[in-house]
Amino acid sequence: NAVAVVFQQEQFTYQELNTKANQVAHYLHSLGVGSQVLVGICVERSLEMIVGLLGILKAGGAYVPLDPAYPQERLAFMLSDSQVSVVLTQQKLVASLPVQNVRVVCLDTDWQVISQQSETNPVSNITGGNLAYIIYTSGSTGKSKGVAIAHRSLVNAYQAWEKAYQLQSLTAHLQMASFSFDVFSGDLIRAVCSGAKLVLCPREWLLEPDKLYKLMLYEKIDCAEFVPVVLRNLVQYLERQAQNLHFMRLLVVGSDSLYVKEYQEFQRFCGSETRLINSYGVTEATIDSTYLELGTGELGNGLVPI
Repeated sequence: NAVAVVFQQEQFTYQELNTKANQVAHYLHSLGVGSQVLVGICVERSLEMIVGLLGILKAGGAYVPLDPAYPQERLAFMLSDSQVSVVLTQQKLVASLPVQNVRVVCLDTDWQVISQQSETNPVSNITGGNLAYIIYTSGSTGKSKGVAIAHRSLVNAYQAWEKAYQLQSLTAHLQMASFSFDVFSGDLIRAVCSGAKLVLCPREWLLEPDKLYKLMLYEKIDCAEFVPVVLRNLVQYLERQAQNLHFMRLLVVGSDSLYVKEYQEFQRFCGSETRLINSYGVTEATIDSTYLELGTGELGNGLVPI
């Protein structure tokens, strides 16, 4: 009965989330989804996004996130390159999806049919070596490529986070990354595998620090992974408002380089119980590969080492 996921005024308990994900999984099974079958998922930020993603995993398939904000050309490339057999989406996005010879399932308008499926946990024959997801890189050095990650790699990453970040002591995770980035997968896995609450932040609030901060206070967030630019923006707002982040237990800064001066600046807004961590990884190495937690001693200048 604990709250599993929250988006704006809506929330699902773990029971509700599990039941709905099971129904999606059974429905996908009926369409032939099983181990090593790729399923595209193109949805806006919503509780359905989490239901669909977990449903794909429960069916034994691997998810391929398709951000609806991406240009059509990029979505078309990802769909043809990955050769997904099914796409989970929402009715309003269908017209903008360049799909051909692909089964389209709408999590909203098709829900009446999906909800007829069994609520029981599906039996899956997948192993640690089977695919969990494929994430397309940004393509900054040429053509974007799909990076395939197996379940064992995701389990390995989770167990490392659980130990290093002491996840069992955390209760509410803020989720900010686009679900087309693997950081999203990390946010999701860390929260739901440790029984915490995952709070989805509306995308436009990332650079509206007053709304972001109010959300953090209202939902009693104690864990979040920021990119430096968003945290920088938030800290500038906190300075003007004479506010702080003392309520945070784990503050992770990742995905981009971070200067020691900036790390120390962020540290000023943290409480004595707040752990400030700089993490880094590449998609191929499953989200995070390295992290550094600095004390308050002499840190030198330049970039925080990873």
